[in-house]
Formats: sequence, C-alpha cells, structure tokens
Amino acid sequence: MAVDSLRDRVRAYVLREQAASAGADHEQWRSEQPEWERRWGAPSPAQVRDGIFAILTRHGMLDPAAPGRFAGPDHSERLQDWGPEVFAGSVAVGAGARAVIVYDDGSDRPPDGAGFVRLVIPFVGVTGGDWQPAGLRTSHTTQPDGRDSRVHVEFGHAGRPHHWELYQAPSDGLTQGYLACVEEFGRDHLPGEFVIRNPGAGELAITYVPGALAGEVRAFLGGWPSAAQLVAMVRQDAPRTWGERGGNRVFMAGRRLGLEPPDYNAPAPDGTRPLHEAARLGQAATVRVMLRGGADPRLRDVAGRQAIDLAPDPALRDFIGSWAGNRREGGGRGAARGQ
Repeated sequence: MAVDSLRDRVRAYVLREQAASAGADHEQWRSEQPEWERRWGAPSPAQVRDGIFAILTRHGMLDPAAPGRFAGPDHSERLQDWGPEVFAGSVAVGAGARAVIVYDDGSDRPPDGAGFVRLVIPFVGVTGGDWQPAGLRTSHTTQPDGRDSRVHVEFGHAGRPHHWELYQAPSDGLTQGYLACVEEFGRDHLPGEFVIRNPGAGELAITYVPGALAGEVRAFLGGWPSAAQLVAMVRQDAPRTWGERGGNRVFMAGRRLGLEPPDYNAPAPDGTRPLHEAARLGQAATVRVMLRGGADPRLRDVAGRQAIDLAPDPALRDFIGSWAGNRREGGGRGAARGQ
C-alpha cells in the first residue's frame, strides 16, 4: 500500500510539472505571434490551438476542462506529445463516445483469429451507430512454412463488403497496421473520425469526433502553412538552415499538433515550389526535411527545372538525385501531391 501511495504521489508531481511546462510552451508561442504574422503571415501554433478551441465552442463540444489542460481527463502531456490530444483531450463527448483499451496486460491478444473480432468492437461502439458492421468476422491464416501469419477482418458496411488483411498473428494484438486500417476506414466511410491516442499507463484511448466537427477542423488545418508561406520561410532562413531557425518551427509545431506534413509540392502563386527554393539557396537541412515529408524532386517549376537543376552544391545535387531515382524505381518515400 505504501508503494502504491508513493507511486501515486510521484505520478501526481510529474503530471503537475508536465502541465506547467505545457502552459509555458503555449504562452511562449503566444508571445511569438506578432513575429509569425509579420515575417510569414502565418498563425503561430498557439493561434492554431485557439482556433481549434473556437471551432469546438461553436459546435458546443468544448470540454470545460480543456483550455487549462493539454490531454485527456486523467493525463497531462507536454505540448510536443500532443498529437491527437488536441481533439481527444478537448472534445466534450457523450456517454459511450470514448473508450479505453488496456494493452499491456495481455487482454488485447486474442488466442485465435476468431477472437480478434473483439478488437473491432470498441471502435464500433463509440460511433453511436454510424458504424454497424454486418456479418463481422475475423480469421487467421498461416502459411505452410509457419513464417507468414495473417489476420483477416471481414464485414459489410452500407451495402459494401470490406476485407482487411493484416500481416500479423492474433497474439500481436493492437498493431499499427490494424490501427491504420481502422483510421482509414473511418476517414473514408464514416461521417465522423476516430482519434486514437496513447495517454500512457499501457492504455489506448479512442474518441469518435462527429463528422461536421471533424470536417471543419480538417479544413481549418488544411491550409497551414500555405505554399507561399513555406517559400517565404525558406527565403527568410537563407543564411542558416531549416533545422536551426524559423521555418523549422512550423515543421515541429505541425508534429506537436498532430498534423500531416505541409504540402511541399504545391506551388506558390508565383510558381515557386518550396523544395526548389530550398535547393536553390543550398539549404541541405531544409531539403532533407521536405523530401522526408513527401516532396517530389521530379516536379518542375514554371521554367521547367527540377530541384536538382537549382542546387549549387554537387553533394546536394547527388542527394536530391538519389531521392528522384528511388521514386522512379517505385521506392518513393511519400506520395507526390500537387502535380
């Protein structure tokens, strides 16, 4: 009992320290807002977060505890660990719209393929009837050599059959592949959207965000930052690198807010692409960030040039060329957009 009491006191102390640090980070971002607007015409991460809260308020779904917290009801996280906490920790949801799966005690590891169906049920349950899988069943196959194991999830939805084939054994439990299937299905076929987060303590928290709310927040975040802002950020940092100043704050803030990487392939109004400008200015760190974030080195600017044609340094040209070669061979590291 004494051990549990000490553990609880230590945990409470850590959570208080994390909450204080998160609040300090947010206030620093607030103080930087004039610079973000003056230099790049872009909102700061604090303004993005406040914008999300404003949308939740308009929909009547802002959790009263959310403005003073940075995660769910029982866990406070540092800002850099937000990810989907912006949604899951601030949306006021009704009974049954949030579920918790405990995965570190073995309970998420079905003994066989048929038992895997129980991992689908919590996600179905939080949708309030939006997802009613017909004929839901799961099975497990193993190749003759015993080395290739797969789980199959089959169900009907809105009159259409769905089949997920996962390269895992039932005993693997909640893998990233399985969670990716659930999230993709939600985005493509349900009016709302699943938000899945790990609040710690061996738990996985599932929240289902209503369709209108999810769509408005996605639209709000979709243009941040714009191609024109990205190009301006690269130019501002010309003497340095993306990794040391300025524009890197956008990249890191996006990760902290759980956003997808910016669209590095979209051209600015003058036709300049962010990757081309970074290559022209010899910003190797910026080029690396953008290529890893999905920039396509094969795209051309308004003058018909690829990024490799603009890079002044031979080593940088070789680096860009290696990425272009990987894409030609079908081994690209991200889907090309904006073509």
